Amino acid sequence: MNEWMAPTTPRKAISVTTPETSDNLLANPLFIDHTDGIPDGWVIDSSGTFSVADDPDVLGNAFVMSGRAGSVAICHRTLPVTAGQRYGFGIEAKITASLSSWVSCYVVAGSSTEDTAETVYLAGLRNWKESTDGYGYFYYEFTAPADASEVTIIAKAQDGTLSIAQGGVLNITEI
Repeated sequence: MNEWMAPTTPRKAISVTTPETSDNLLANPLFIDHTDGIPDGWVIDSSGTFSVADDPDVLGNAFVMSGRAGSVAICHRTLPVTAGQRYGFGIEAKITASLSSWVSCYVVAGSSTEDTAETVYLAGLRNWKESTDGYGYFYYEFTAPADASEVTIIAKAQDGTLSIAQGGVLNITEI
């Protein structure tokens, strides 16, 4: 994952905010608020193991998901966006995967969680098969398509473990 990391740290969530009080569209970006291991606002789509863990390597908590043989842990969060607006998607990610397993955390246009020929992928890690040594920060900027009123963050773990923290879909203001 090191070859995908920037030499400087782009914008990231560093405090508990709401979309009304910051430029981060992702409420609860540090996963402070959660019930039964699921951060508030996230939806579980498929079986797997989900938890929220206190991790000293990140600010706030980490949202951890694991899939096992024959099951893929899948969850999502849909957010409203403005068509044509630029956004930055960022997450701290810690990954345990192998050539026979993978993890993903990415943003698509719209609210569908299905991978189809019509899916518009905007940013993120898809089918990642390499483990990381601790957390690394992934950040990518995208423009919401002209026909998009929402985007969906989708996270998956197939026979691997994905820990995400300090998440954000950040409004980018042009100066």
